[in-house]
Amino acid sequence: MRILFMGTPDFAVASLRRLVEDGHEICGVFTQPDKPKNRGHKLAFSPVKEYALSQGLTVYQPTKLRDGTALELIRTLAPELTVVAAYGRILPEDILAAPKLGSINVHSSLLPKYRGAAPINWAVLNGDAVTGVTIMYMAKELDAGDIISAAETPIDPDAITVAPMTGSPNISVTFPFICTVCFAAGASTICVDNIIFLLRTAYLTLVFLNTSFNKVNILLRSVTTDTRRSTSI
Repeated sequence: MRILFMGTPDFAVASLRRLVEDGHEICGVFTQPDKPKNRGHKLAFSPVKEYALSQGLTVYQPTKLRDGTALELIRTLAPELTVVAAYGRILPEDILAAPKLGSINVHSSLLPKYRGAAPINWAVLNGDAVTGVTIMYMAKELDAGDIISAAETPIDPDAITVAPMTGSPNISVTFPFICTVCFAAGASTICVDNIIFLLRTAYLTLVFLNTSFNKVNILLRSVTTDTRRSTSI
């Protein structure tokens, strides 16, 4: 099948890799523009761009999606289907409808519970026992299209955890502070996909002051969960 792929972070790479390995014709790859990274602020490719280039695929990085330029490009590429996985942009209806078979999305949670950004982190934050991946048709409303398929996977409560800090009564203050400092310095050990990390850090600072260690552990796992976990369609 002739497919246009749209994605940006590590999470999306596995889906693109599977499409390539299954022999589909990838007529183009849309990904976010290169962005400054870490302390040196050097422009860095997205993981999807890196993989796409390694496979000899053509990469497009449009800065605008509503001026007609991207739509005309897609019509020229003439995909039968668009596959989207964490692209990071809201797609206009005309772009969704451009392929003959429409557009489908790889969403990193079990819909409809977690629509929108950071569903993996919110599943951990809320103490869910399972999460998963949902494949769905894309619609005008965010993550509201008809579900094609879904697969569950358990959340191991010990897979990503923080050991008790014995004799450290200031855990509620020190951890958010350390996270914030590391984030400002561009530390690669802190997995951050978007500004939600900063909002959640502020939230944790308030919550930690009056909660049990088990709850603290869940909260810490939610902000240190590696959202780059791979999946495939």
